[in-house]
Amino acid sequence: MNNFLSKLTSRKFWIAIISTFAGIAELFGAGGELVSVIIGSALALLPSLIYIITEGKIDAASAKKLAEDVESKVDDILNE
Repeated sequence: MNNFLSKLTSRKFWIAIISTFAGIAELFGAGGELVSVIIGSALALLPSLIYIITEGKIDAASAKKLAEDVESKVDDILNE
């Protein structure tokens, strides 16, 4: 499951998805201008979304570590 989540934050994965979508859209007759707008929008939003997800993971790990440290110190104080 963790491998799947890492794929969702991979820029290469999303570029492959966007490229596949563009190819399929062209195959079914979508105009080049429409495909360009969709791809441009997706590629503009992609880095922001990946940044938000990655920073969220980092912040969650940091908060978890801090909570564990505080819990350990409280246990040490209570056990003295």
